[in-house]
Amino acid sequence: MARATGIEIGESAVTVVELDGTPRKWKVNGAARTLIEGTAESGEERVKAVAAAVKASMKGAKAGREQVALGISASLAVVREIPLPFTAPEQIQKVIKFESESHLHSCDIDDVVVAWHKVSENAGKARVLVFAVRKDDLKAGLGALDRIGIDPVHVNLDATALYQFWKALPGTPSEGGHVLIDISDSVTHIVLISEGNLRMIRSVRLGTESVTRSVAVDLNIEKDKARSLTRRMVLGDLTGPFENGDSGDLSSTTPKDALREGILRDSATLFAGRLANEVKRTLSSVLFDGKVASVQITGPGSTVPGLPEALAEAVGAPVTKFDTVAGAEHKLSKELAATIGGASGLALIGLGHNPLKLEFRQEEFVFTRGFDRVKEPALALLVLLLVLGGVMTASAWNTAQEARQRLAIGAAQGREIAEIYARSLEKPAIAKILGKNDGKAESERIRANLKSKENDGSAVLAAIRTEISGVTGPENHIRNAYGIEPGSKSSDVRGNAVSSLTRIRDWYDVLLRHPELHGKFSIESLKASTMEIEWTMELEDSSAFEVLAKDFRELPGKPKVESGTDRPMGTKRRFEGCKITWPKVEI
Repeated sequence: MARATGIEIGESAVTVVELDGTPRKWKVNGAARTLIEGTAESGEERVKAVAAAVKASMKGAKAGREQVALGISASLAVVREIPLPFTAPEQIQKVIKFESESHLHSCDIDDVVVAWHKVSENAGKARVLVFAVRKDDLKAGLGALDRIGIDPVHVNLDATALYQFWKALPGTPSEGGHVLIDISDSVTHIVLISEGNLRMIRSVRLGTESVTRSVAVDLNIEKDKARSLTRRMVLGDLTGPFENGDSGDLSSTTPKDALREGILRDSATLFAGRLANEVKRTLSSVLFDGKVASVQITGPGSTVPGLPEALAEAVGAPVTKFDTVAGAEHKLSKELAATIGGASGLALIGLGHNPLKLEFRQEEFVFTRGFDRVKEPALALLVLLLVLGGVMTASAWNTAQEARQRLAIGAAQGREIAEIYARSLEKPAIAKILGKNDGKAESERIRANLKSKENDGSAVLAAIRTEISGVTGPENHIRNAYGIEPGSKSSDVRGNAVSSLTRIRDWYDVLLRHPELHGKFSIESLKASTMEIEWTMELEDSSAFEVLAKDFRELPGKPKVESGTDRPMGTKRRFEGCKITWPKVEI
């Protein structure tokens, strides 16, 4: 099964979760939470402290480093709701940064990365949530992970990841208003949801440290002792010695202990009341349709005594604990399980669940590691070349095979992909199939177009993707040269080429259906006919092939699927002679 790791960097702690499975069903392989040592809020010392906490949590969770999503605190983001005079996503994407500038009074637009989410549309107009994160904060988070050799594929916010985790759980309501509240040590995230859609996120500086400070002052004790006492109260354990040299039991009835317990309860009540007021204020600050149906709380501070009652009274809705391990296989303690919601949401992004489509790896922070950056265009070009091979002569097929080998070697470089495509056009047989009258001139045009983008790999990939997506020649050629309608169910022997093309397209669709496997497999050879597809591939493990095989068996015609020879190849498994065989149908 696919695995992904979520790393949530909060203000005072790092939480790591590794999930194994799919966005619909997963298990928790491991999780860990580590406090960030030191008091530095920024700078080199902070980066070092965060890196150390991430390293400890990764070790504690025994988490993998390949498919990683990083979450930074939503308290670092500026969140605004703005109107736009159009609704199309491509239009919004083009202007969002410019349109956001007048709403971001506390920062320069060139110093932030902006992501957005549409919350509503009406009469051709839209309202969107804008999330602006300072580039310095992104650099600090990525820098901390880079210190220990981790390059995350995605960067998101912990609060938006929590929403996406809520969205992925079975039985999640799609109607009414709902509130998620994540209470950590120093920050509380309030997430408003309307009709299943994210409506607003607000972060307030309230957490268990607020109770700690109050206890330290009222009992005149050191902050570390107050923090320990607060934690015991939050966990429901007020028995045992109060401090060194004092053998009092906080659950006893002595006047001294009763006074101390009263102070603790008062601090908790004060905190619960303040937080309830902030939630009420957040609800009143937006146009929240309808009555709140539920409030769910999570995080280290979710067990503060009296909090559910205070929230229920303020909001007028039932308050429950957000079960972040509902239905999932795990071996976590109750205390740890209450802290992994955001990190689990991040891991689900790594497994392909990203309904908000937020991504902060933009501009200079864009993810550039090897094949992950070129996998879609590379796979598209590879399949195009293989499709061409189905209608070419044996000699032309060998040429395509050689091109595929060159592609596998140079997959990490977008220019290599473009060059292979251009060279293919110079071959008359291929140019004819693609509907190009002058393949050589076309290849020269492509090279000239890409020459100006020599130092911009992203532009190269965009250009070659455009070239490939615009190809309509193969179907026209088959229709004109052979008198066959592509996709028809003709039993004529001349339909073999078309049927082979259909088979490969179906096979390719299955690969696209599993984004959690992209970048984790390689295809070494592929042969196709009207009745059979045979290929050799490398995968991370045997269970990954079973994921694909299940969908292969559901292809039209209900074919038989064979995995071929399964043997180890380095850190992966090599499946040689995989086959999909369709039964013969009498017409």
